[in-house]
Amino acid sequence: MEPFKNTSDQNTAREPLIGAESSSSFGEPTPSFSSDAKELATDVVDKAKDLASDHVSDQREKSAGEITKLANALHHTSEELGDTIAAPYIDKAADMLDRLSGSVRDGSMSDAVSATKRFARREPLLFLGGAFIVGLFAARFLKSSERSESGDQGVLGPGRS
Repeated sequence: MEPFKNTSDQNTAREPLIGAESSSSFGEPTPSFSSDAKELATDVVDKAKDLASDHVSDQREKSAGEITKLANALHHTSEELGDTIAAPYIDKAADMLDRLSGSVRDGSMSDAVSATKRFARREPLLFLGGAFIVGLFAARFLKSSERSESGDQGVLGPGRS
């Protein structure tokens, strides 16, 4: 038996793959492969940026809506308090929350943070009072969410009589 003979000419150059240009040495990407990869990466990054921007816009709109609800609740509370000492401060906090809602809706996040910092420096007592009120509303919201998720088991809760 004769060993396997290669009938092709060993000096024949390999033909490049379809759509690819030949490279000067083995292992280096071809110019069209590099440009295709860069273009694909750019497209992926652009799509990711668009998705992130859409998500941030949606969250900004939701946040602005929640701040508006809080401002409306404070306006209502101020009206109920009538001519008490706290009413003007609560009303002023509600007005500021209305403005914050508009800036969240229309501005960038960095603008909102810097405006909040400026307000906290300018009106520290009002800022702390507002933070306290927001904390109370948040605690109330979390308690009501917890109760509704557990199936509204009543005021006393399970195992109590």
